[in-house]
Amino acid sequence: MKKGIIIVLLAAIALAMVQWNLLPDGASIEHPPAADMPMAEEGVSESSLVKLPQPDEPSQESQKVATDSAQADQQSSLDDPAVRSIAYQQATETFTSLNASEKQQRRKVALSKVIAGSVISIEDEVAIQQSWELVGQAEPGYQHRKDDTKIDVNGTIVDVAQPGVVVADSVMVYIPPSRASFVAELGSIAGIDNIEPVFKNAKPSNIPGVRDPSGWQRIDLSAPASRIKSIVRALKSFEGVTEAEPVYERKLSITGPLVSDLDDPKMGDQWHLDAANVKTAWAYLEGNGLPAGGNESITVAVIDTGVDYNHPDLAANMWVNTQEIPGNGVDDDDNGFVDDIHGAAVVSESFSHSGDPDDDHGHGTHVAGIIASTGANGVGGVGVAFNSKIMAIKAAQYSGVLTTADIAEGIYYAVDNGADVINMSFGGYGRSQVEEDALALAYSQAVLVAAAGNDGLANQPCPILGGPMYPAAHSWVIGVMASDSSGNRASFSNKECLLKNTLEYEVLAPGVSIWSTLPDGSYSAWSGTSMAAPVVAGISALVRTKFSNKSVYSSRLVMGQVVAASNEAYPSVANALTSLSKSPRPDLTYMENWVFDAKDQSASNDDDGRIDAGEQIELAVEIRNHWGKADNVVATLSTPSGASAADPYVTFQTASVNYGAVGSFNKDDNGIEYDDELLVTGVRNPFVFSVDANTPNNHIIPFTLTMTAENGLDSSDSNSYESTSTFTLTVQRGRELPSIIDGDATGSVGANFDTDGVENGVVTLDDSALWIVQKPVLVPENVTLKITEDAQIQFWSSLPDSAYAEFQYAYIQVEGTLDIEGTNDSPVRMFPSALFPTRGVQINNMPGGVLELKYAIVTNPLVSYPSKVSYSRFNRYFTSEYINAVEPYTTGQLGYLANPYVTCVHDGWYVGLVSGPSCDSTRIDSAVYQANNFSKMGYVAPYGPDEVKATTRTSPGQYAFRLKGHHEETLFDNVFMLSGPDQNSGILSAKDSVFLKGVQQAPSTSSQFKFKTYSSNYLISASSDRKQFENSAILNVWSKASTFGWGTLEAPITSGSGSSSVTIDLSGNFWGGASETLVGEAIRDYNDDFNYATLQVSPVLNTAPEAAYPFVVKIEVLDAEGISPSGDRFGAQESKWRVTFNRDMDTTRQPLVTFGPEIPFTDFSIPGDWTDARTWEGSFIFNTLSGDGWQNIRVAGAVAADNPWLVTGDDSERFRFELITSGVEALTLQAAGLTDQVALSWMQDDFELLHGYNLYRSMTEDGTYTRINSSTINQSITEYVDLDVTPGEDHYYYFTVVSDGGESNPSNTAMAIPVDTILPVVTHKPESVVSLDDSVTLRATATDNIAVAEVNIAIRNATTSEWQTRAMAKTDTDRYSITIEPSAIGNQYLEYYIEVKDSVNSVYSGSAEAPFKIYVSLPSDTDTDGDGVNNAEDAFPYDPNENSDLDGDGVGDNADPDDDGDGIEDSDDAFPENPAEWMDTDSDGTGDSADSDDDNDGVEDYQDMFPKDDRGSADSDGDGLPDKWETDNGLNPNDASDSDSDNDFDGYTALEEFTARTSPTESDQKTQIVYFEAEPFVAGLTNTVNVYYRSSDGITGLNGLGIRIHYNSQMIDVLELKNLLLVDLIAAESVAMPDSADFDNDPSTDSYLTVAWAAQSGSSWPGAIPIKLFDIDLTFSDQLTSFDKVHIRVSASSTHPGYGFSSPPLKSTVSVDSLDIDGNGDADALSDGLLILRSMFGLTDGPLIQSAVSIDALYTSSTDIESRINGLGLLLDVDGNDSLDPLTDGLLILRYLFGIRGTTLIDSVIAPDATRKTSEAIEEYLEKMAPVI
Repeated sequence: MKKGIIIVLLAAIALAMVQWNLLPDGASIEHPPAADMPMAEEGVSESSLVKLPQPDEPSQESQKVATDSAQADQQSSLDDPAVRSIAYQQATETFTSLNASEKQQRRKVALSKVIAGSVISIEDEVAIQQSWELVGQAEPGYQHRKDDTKIDVNGTIVDVAQPGVVVADSVMVYIPPSRASFVAELGSIAGIDNIEPVFKNAKPSNIPGVRDPSGWQRIDLSAPASRIKSIVRALKSFEGVTEAEPVYERKLSITGPLVSDLDDPKMGDQWHLDAANVKTAWAYLEGNGLPAGGNESITVAVIDTGVDYNHPDLAANMWVNTQEIPGNGVDDDDNGFVDDIHGAAVVSESFSHSGDPDDDHGHGTHVAGIIASTGANGVGGVGVAFNSKIMAIKAAQYSGVLTTADIAEGIYYAVDNGADVINMSFGGYGRSQVEEDALALAYSQAVLVAAAGNDGLANQPCPILGGPMYPAAHSWVIGVMASDSSGNRASFSNKECLLKNTLEYEVLAPGVSIWSTLPDGSYSAWSGTSMAAPVVAGISALVRTKFSNKSVYSSRLVMGQVVAASNEAYPSVANALTSLSKSPRPDLTYMENWVFDAKDQSASNDDDGRIDAGEQIELAVEIRNHWGKADNVVATLSTPSGASAADPYVTFQTASVNYGAVGSFNKDDNGIEYDDELLVTGVRNPFVFSVDANTPNNHIIPFTLTMTAENGLDSSDSNSYESTSTFTLTVQRGRELPSIIDGDATGSVGANFDTDGVENGVVTLDDSALWIVQKPVLVPENVTLKITEDAQIQFWSSLPDSAYAEFQYAYIQVEGTLDIEGTNDSPVRMFPSALFPTRGVQINNMPGGVLELKYAIVTNPLVSYPSKVSYSRFNRYFTSEYINAVEPYTTGQLGYLANPYVTCVHDGWYVGLVSGPSCDSTRIDSAVYQANNFSKMGYVAPYGPDEVKATTRTSPGQYAFRLKGHHEETLFDNVFMLSGPDQNSGILSAKDSVFLKGVQQAPSTSSQFKFKTYSSNYLISASSDRKQFENSAILNVWSKASTFGWGTLEAPITSGSGSSSVTIDLSGNFWGGASETLVGEAIRDYNDDFNYATLQVSPVLNTAPEAAYPFVVKIEVLDAEGISPSGDRFGAQESKWRVTFNRDMDTTRQPLVTFGPEIPFTDFSIPGDWTDARTWEGSFIFNTLSGDGWQNIRVAGAVAADNPWLVTGDDSERFRFELITSGVEALTLQAAGLTDQVALSWMQDDFELLHGYNLYRSMTEDGTYTRINSSTINQSITEYVDLDVTPGEDHYYYFTVVSDGGESNPSNTAMAIPVDTILPVVTHKPESVVSLDDSVTLRATATDNIAVAEVNIAIRNATTSEWQTRAMAKTDTDRYSITIEPSAIGNQYLEYYIEVKDSVNSVYSGSAEAPFKIYVSLPSDTDTDGDGVNNAEDAFPYDPNENSDLDGDGVGDNADPDDDGDGIEDSDDAFPENPAEWMDTDSDGTGDSADSDDDNDGVEDYQDMFPKDDRGSADSDGDGLPDKWETDNGLNPNDASDSDSDNDFDGYTALEEFTARTSPTESDQKTQIVYFEAEPFVAGLTNTVNVYYRSSDGITGLNGLGIRIHYNSQMIDVLELKNLLLVDLIAAESVAMPDSADFDNDPSTDSYLTVAWAAQSGSSWPGAIPIKLFDIDLTFSDQLTSFDKVHIRVSASSTHPGYGFSSPPLKSTVSVDSLDIDGNGDADALSDGLLILRSMFGLTDGPLIQSAVSIDALYTSSTDIESRINGLGLLLDVDGNDSLDPLTDGLLILRYLFGIRGTTLIDSVIAPDATRKTSEAIEEYLEKMAPVI
């Protein structure tokens, strides 16, 4: 019975083997015939049956395969299960009895047959059958076979696995390293051609649970793909093979068209695709599993003139605002725009500000097409990133002009809606803060691209007609220049001037004849940098597709890939392929240095921050990396003084320093050190050199800094990149005088300088040394300083190179006695340093002081109030540097000539001021006439070149202080009154204020002071007890070793002597946590300048003032455990952030917390939230791509809890930290995490007799460290690459030195994280329909090169707007699934997308912007909503109120205010059911779109400049007014300026009257009128403007008038009102106010003065008209260029009741030393040259101008021409002989303007006494005066 059961079971197994197809592919089992054997059951082929041995014939090992005829006979005795079971049993028993060697031999025979495809016997099958067992529990209740087929517990196949695509001729097996000998044995099997390791460079793994990769072997054999799985099954049976598998193909997971699908007919016209290597870039992306045309989730915002979003080549690629319901007329997402489906129009006019960004110009559509024209649609061309989306933002007016305000709003819109790239094909030469603020925010998430401009001009700092085009010039915006088809810069394109400047254009791109889309489905080829920029924007979208994780790959990294990865000459033509496939190489430059000469370094040092002869110097050097990532940076200093020789006075002790790694745009130094009070104290790893004691004074050391680095972004790049920079340092050799010479008593400072050795109350300086005055030196009361014969006093020296060094004036202030006494043969010499030959020798004799000069030679004298001067010489070599030689001289100053004093000369010496009307005749010689020079000895200008004159003395005892600050390149002063009589006197309270880097933070600009200069005095009374500067915060970048950029407090005295007794109390203020010592570096008072008062800052506030304007008190960047690391240095690790504010903040408003290496410091955003009202916390994971070096933190946008107007400003750079992801710089061991490896490098100098090194690794800092080198590393090797790493995880290392004394203690620990740069791969087949009340199961396959961290799905249905995220369950190795229940689906549709993450990156299938959608199917013959329309015909089967949707916008016609979807509501639509029409201007029944003459004026629209206005059709002068209308109303149709005219003086211009359809000749209201009369403006002169008044109705008696005079303070330096009409005058302000409210509606004017009159009784003002109100005297800024346009406007602050106001603006150009006499913008020989020549010949009036004035001249009258020529004066003296001669100067000008150069220019026309005689000198002089247009 039992035997029968066994037989039946064996038969069942055999049958199952046949049914489940468990035999090898292509193999069969032989069996004998059996007459009584039944036929095979259904589904079992006869060729699959087994061969049984004859009952009386034993099985033999050597039995041969039967012939084909025998096989045929055997088929007749088929499958009796019992018989077959016996055969298997017998074969199994036989095989089991074999020993291991015999079994292995049987397996080899069977494998050979399977490889060859031969018929295998049942013995072969038994030998290899073990490969078919069931494996594992993959799902509850199911089992999976190794072929991935799923069966249930009953053995029923329930799911056949999708077969993988198998590669022929290869399989892979895993043989454990312990069985490595079996590899050769396996390779000897017949049919196996070759066997070799899969991973040839794999190192043994010691990580628990991780299979050692060295065990994988690849077997090459000849077998088709159909046989591979059978071979794999056979291989699995071998002892020694633990795994075997086919080599599978993997398909790319790509959305969007493939490159091979692109069928766009006009691609051949798009030459830029080949020029920028775009097509090969597509292939690269496709080959790497990414969409060829960029990821569809990438959005490019186009801020431009709008986009034709219905264009057939753009419609499919338009971004869709999923938060907005199309066409419902509602702002669904509450962003201020209704129905902004594809973008928005942000043009500031209310009628243009909407959710419709349609293009009415064409420029924006052309740009958008270059970026993302749809690919593979058989239409037009294809965009660079043809799979990305376009967000249309219309910021340009119809004319194509954009304002910075509109641009900024457009940028904010792009940011708020998630743009990844922002294209800005526009620009201007004015810098805008509002634009910069918006760009800074955008940079945290988007790559910014802008056009460089089409003016052919150079960027800064090129001086001639150059300037930066913004926003392209910003260093964080890719500025794009245009190239032609030859790769050269297009002639029209602006160009870069100085590479790696803070203002630069970065890249060229094709910009000539670029073919692209235009509105209304058309196309054209345009040229310009506007076309080049979108090429780069498209490339940026492709790069962002590859580097999608913004928390790892910043906008700056993408910029580097786009502009510098080609590694060609920079800037080069954009190359899309290299942007994707290469990385930019390091590019290092020198930035700054600091000198440390502390006394503890060397006994000869004096700690003054200057290099003195004989000192040993420690030098800190800051360097910067431009693009790429620089690893293992080594900087070396050298001093080449000639072709090769080193500077003989310099000896290096340490010439090379290792900086570690420096990231892109990062700065790094060699370890500047700070003490606990944040003061700079030294440098950790200095360059060290000594200077010879015999070094000459003012010797300049030329340093060369050579920097070498490796490419930190490409581990395969073995090159070392070298760059050099140069700088100089100056050696001083002499004795510096102290700040205060306090006598010669023992122990005094003066005693150290007294050379006579006698303590007599006199400090004597003799000729024993060069004495140097390099700062203010005071000779105080009761002290005498005597300078004796042959002594030399040098004023000025090089600026100190120490930390916090600031410019100081070099002068001697005499409050005691200064006796300068030389001899006739050995005079005292006083002179400026040879380094600064134009600076002055300044000696100030104060009241009560005694200053006497005898036998002194003074060069560049600035000597005031001398007591006695005799026998002295004064040489004047200066021009005007730091000296104002134009100011009048007051009595008492040296050189003042007034009776009864005269200056006399004797034997070449000035005798001095002598009483009497004339000098004694015995002392007069010819040199007396030099007395005129004596009167020009200079005038003290108390401030530096970037400051203004000292405040004027007004009354005794009054003082002021200033808070100075720097903002970008602009210097400004905040001048504060500490006390005063009242607010009207200009007193500004500074209580509770915040000054961030010198800028006052305020809720409105009216409280913010930014002065480049100031013209009024802000004075306070020193005796007043009022204290108004307190409880405020002065917040500086204290970490900077330079005070540039700090806010500094200054206290200049304005009342004369007594400075030391004046103290201004500034205590009780908060200085951002800085110590009082450091605060002292931020103030300039009596301790720095003896003409300043003392500023008392102590005691300072240690707690931030709560009542002050909101600001950041502290930012803490901590490690994962919440601990601040030493030196604020971080590796690649997790960080925690804590931001603390001074007052309660609005916790519903999140601040933007970012960091970055350079402006705008928004490279990476920190996610976080408020933990309480004053604390915000976040976190961030630093990685190797975050940027090694100093990172600056920026916080902006936090809002006070109690006042929404109090918003923190751009608080950047005050807090920083250092990233060292490639190892701890300046320590011995450094580690750099690279792709799938860690690079280690080290240095040591402690051991001399060493044998080598050992390296140790641990996965945790405190864990067990294991040696990773198999043998001691040779002592000559200091680098190692660890390949046995786990990407994305921390790796810790240290090394030891092996020497004769054994193994040393461990070095420092260095940590690195190998980078995972390979994106996960996700495949998903979307579902599209689900039945009502059914669930749906969604599946995805996700793989990663390391590991998939999580797979999530985001879902929402028709009734929800928020996405709900769920985790998908892992069902197999790479498979994930989730079932969505009916309640989550709803009854309309379900939207979803899938996100796959690894440890670093995320990829998506679908996206939030373009999700997959599953619709719920409804019965078609049912009327679900009961509205009488079946579901099949009902556009809204769930809405009983709607059943049709004419425009298909998702809004039913009953509710849709715009049924035809043409953007015009039905109530305003003349054709509400025709989307092509909406207006009928002439009411002829034909819509304007179809009507060829909309206004029915007889002129076809295409010829009509006013197609919808029948008042005219032509506009000859382009002023917006029809010619016919102008003629009818007395205007000139050929004069564009009359559009601004107001001939009826009703306050409305002609253009406004035309627009309003009112008459320009009939006043629409009574008007008070102010108008101007003025001569042409000339720079360098005082220009007078007459201002008059009248009324439109002639009434002479009104209540009065209040007006504001508006002007641009950047162009007009001085604006003074004179000759005021005094009748009823009530106000006349002399101090200009900032025009923050823009009263005149002109943003270009920024300041105004106010004047007002009010009748004292009745309406009596002004009594007569017309009447002059006042004169304006004005001069112009010296920054004006030739013929800059300036204007003055007047607005009314009050008028007579019922009267309007009108004042045509005064517009003019300013002549600035220009030869363009007639003002047409060009200097022409036959006009300007002829006019000048005639004038020199004496012609005037008509003969002067006859036939010589240009047609487009601005100045045409002889009076104007004569005025302009006379204004140039001696500037026309071209040859420099102080006279104007038509035959020399006139002919030189004429020839020059005719283009004649060289010797021909000057031939026979140079005067004998000329000082400019060469053609070069003449050309250089005239070049400055000839405008280049």
